[in-house]
Amino acid sequence: MKTLLFGLAFAVTLSACGGVAVPRASTPSSSAPPVKITLAWVSPTSSQAPAWMAYEGGYFQQNGLDVDLQYIQNSPTAAAAMVNGGVQFVQMAGPAVVSADMAGSDQIMIMGLVNEPLFLLMANTDVTKPEDLRGKTVAVTKVGSSDDFMLREVLSHWGMKPDVDVNITAISNNQGRVAALGNGLVQAIMAGATEELPATRVGGHVLARTAELGIPYQAAGIVTTRGYAQGHQDVVSRVVKSITQGVHRYKTDKPFALDVLKKYIRLDKPDDLEVNYKAYADVFPQVPAPTLDGMREVAKELATDGQGAGGVDVSSMIDASYVKQLEDSGFIRQLYGS
Repeated sequence: MKTLLFGLAFAVTLSACGGVAVPRASTPSSSAPPVKITLAWVSPTSSQAPAWMAYEGGYFQQNGLDVDLQYIQNSPTAAAAMVNGGVQFVQMAGPAVVSADMAGSDQIMIMGLVNEPLFLLMANTDVTKPEDLRGKTVAVTKVGSSDDFMLREVLSHWGMKPDVDVNITAISNNQGRVAALGNGLVQAIMAGATEELPATRVGGHVLARTAELGIPYQAAGIVTTRGYAQGHQDVVSRVVKSITQGVHRYKTDKPFALDVLKKYIRLDKPDDLEVNYKAYADVFPQVPAPTLDGMREVAKELATDGQGAGGVDVSSMIDASYVKQLEDSGFIRQLYGS
């Protein structure tokens, strides 16, 4: 665990997204202590696996970081902890970044780990095609939430009017939504990866996967503050490198990834673990940069929810320069042997 101080070798790369100049992550010396940082994750779902993989795989250590990996339930709470200085990095989704910045924060997403919406629209046997949803009821976690927003996007994509052609109701509890589907109280639900198998067991099937509809969305990523990034560029580069290694391990070492998921999500059934693993194996990008289009879709969602984010410039809320520098160095290409 005793690794390493790092020198600063400033191979400066500017982000296409307007990010700061990024120093190349230096190779830690063998004599210096690791840099201590706190990184928070916000939900026991497999979308959070990159930080777990980097931690359990020893990549933070390898890159001269002593990471206190903390679970802070929900993104707004974690974002507030970062503002207060107790946490330097948070693995969370785009809406929390936009909301925090609109409230006067200076948070930036430096990695995009899930750059598309991964909700499932699951229906009972009465609904076999999109048109069958007309006059039916679909359950979401909360009206105005991300899954509600994405359901409305999907319905519009299919030429249907939410709340007119399709009824939308709220059932906040995941198990409650699955039970409502199984008991015929609703004809479809919006679900995440963890609900796919339980919903299938009660007679549901996947009617649509939002990721396959070409809708951009900046979901999970690594976030820090602009002030911290400007003052600790080499540390940020090390975090980006470590988590990129974690993503690679997830995609290429399934047995290890399943063990990590089992530990953090606390699922014991092999079928459940398999579904959760597969949900993200092809989704985590090899080059995990945040996307401007995805963050704009987030702002659109918040505006729909009445948070007034429709006209906000989100370009300052992402900084892809750290990932770009890592990619330009050839490190990612070498990781994947291409």
